[in-house]
Amino acid sequence: MEAWRRSFDEGGGGAGIFMTRKMKDSGVEWIGEIPEEWNIRKLNGLLQSIGSGTTPKSNPNYYDGEYAWLNTGDLTDDLIQNVNKTVTKLAIQDHSALRIYDAPSVVIALYGATIGKLGITTYPLTVNQACCVMTTMPDLNYKYLFYALLSIRKYLLTLSYGAGQPNISGETIKSLRISHPPLLTQNRIASFLDTKSSLIDAAVQKEREVIDKLKEYRQAVITEAVTKGIRPGVPMKESGVEWIGEIPKHWIISRFSFETWVRARLGWKGLKADEYVDAGYIFLSTPNLKEEKIDFENVNYINQFRYDESPEIKLTVGDVLLAKDGSTLGTVNVVRNLPNEATVNGSIAVITPKNNVNSVYLMYLIKSSYIQNIIRCLKDGSGVPHLFQRDINKIYITRPPLPEQQEIADYLEAKCSEIDATIQKRELAIEKLTAYKQSLIYECVTGKKEVLG
Repeated sequence: MEAWRRSFDEGGGGAGIFMTRKMKDSGVEWIGEIPEEWNIRKLNGLLQSIGSGTTPKSNPNYYDGEYAWLNTGDLTDDLIQNVNKTVTKLAIQDHSALRIYDAPSVVIALYGATIGKLGITTYPLTVNQACCVMTTMPDLNYKYLFYALLSIRKYLLTLSYGAGQPNISGETIKSLRISHPPLLTQNRIASFLDTKSSLIDAAVQKEREVIDKLKEYRQAVITEAVTKGIRPGVPMKESGVEWIGEIPKHWIISRFSFETWVRARLGWKGLKADEYVDAGYIFLSTPNLKEEKIDFENVNYINQFRYDESPEIKLTVGDVLLAKDGSTLGTVNVVRNLPNEATVNGSIAVITPKNNVNSVYLMYLIKSSYIQNIIRCLKDGSGVPHLFQRDINKIYITRPPLPEQQEIADYLEAKCSEIDATIQKRELAIEKLTAYKQSLIYECVTGKKEVLG
């Protein structure tokens, strides 16, 4: 940890020798002490302009035009090189709030899932109402402003309001106070942070690429094991199923309907969220169905009447749970233990293997690229993605002899655990790099560390 931290502190750009100097209290809690020669300024007094935009009315003549229209989803805490949507000249003429902002400007998301996200424009564009655009005065480096706002994202979120969708108002942004060093110092800090951020981001990207390759490898290991087996040199035969290809000669091809019992909750039967109780019977939903394990802790509970009204989906150890709705469609896991009596909501299919199928083997079979590709093809494209029970029942499955299923299950448990441990190490490295970057930015824009040219 310390070795790579020193390499980032000392390497790149020729800047970044940190020194200590006389400090004073800034009077701003999140800033703390700042160098004696620095000032604290309200953001509004440092901006040439600050504003937002709007969403044009639903009119085909307003969209797919020649003017870039920035939405908060385009903000990635980096330079804004391109946007996903455009508007026409007519849209700008017909909507007074839809103005064109010059570059470079700093943009921050005011609400929604991306609240607090930032970007720097690289060309003139328009924005929607969830974006706040700031153009700086000559005595404020726009990149320094970007880093100053990036350093206080957590603080900004504490200023948001609204229960359903938290908001930050433009007035809140205007009233923010930031540390304001001399312009030459701002320039040095911005240049230094550009260099260091680029190095850290590149290291993070490399870690992510390794993680992606590890996940691809894990998927290949699973698919190979459940379609070809783990015993080398065995005679093979055509499976008769295009996406499976050859299988060991002694394996059988069957269907879910023959080897398992697939069922799901028949509607909600009027169940509403306000019927949840503080303690009772576990009521699992798709967020509880994770790749690593089933989350039995962060759950809702229902009363006995609601639990007993659907006895066919009361869970037992060995049941395989498959998300059949929404963004988590295809996520699967097996009930290895039950901390309490439990059932599922209508978005989860309960699959109970019959005597010739091992539960853990079946879970890995569903995880395989073979079945995941089928699930993607079977999704109902109208509205929310959905997988029907009748579709699951039709899927072909490979069925080795039961002892061999256990061998494959044991092999995959060990192999996937090994791969997952490596992935976790890489993810931890990303967390440390991200935290270091945040700390470095904060210490530089508040003067805790002096950046010399």
